[in-house]
Amino acid sequence: WGTLRAAPARHAALDSQLTRMQQLAQTAEVLRAQSSATPSRDEALRALEAATTGLGGSGQVAVLGDRATLSLRQADPRALAQWLQQVRINARLLPVESQLTRDAASGGWTGTIVLAGPSLGGN
Repeated sequence: WGTLRAAPARHAALDSQLTRMQQLAQTAEVLRAQSSATPSRDEALRALEAATTGLGGSGQVAVLGDRATLSLRQADPRALAQWLQQVRINARLLPVESQLTRDAASGGWTGTIVLAGPSLGGN
């Protein structure tokens, strides 16, 4: 009898959970649709430049055609990781080539990273 008495309350709780899950699913669909839009070339270049300022003076970007090349000199590893995340998310650019060396004394990265993506006209 205890199960039968608890059934209406349990049913209401499950209905509430279902409604909440449906709301979350709708929110996820909206976010997915927004994030799948490829930024324009100008937007991607602005995002790339904005991310590069976070590297301080250790990074410089040059764009040629459908590729962007980041030149690094003693870049902080954390700053470089953050830069990679920002350009991936905001500019929709991914590394296609890299030549990096790490300085044993300072731990900084020196070299180049070549990026490409749909917003620059590449793959």
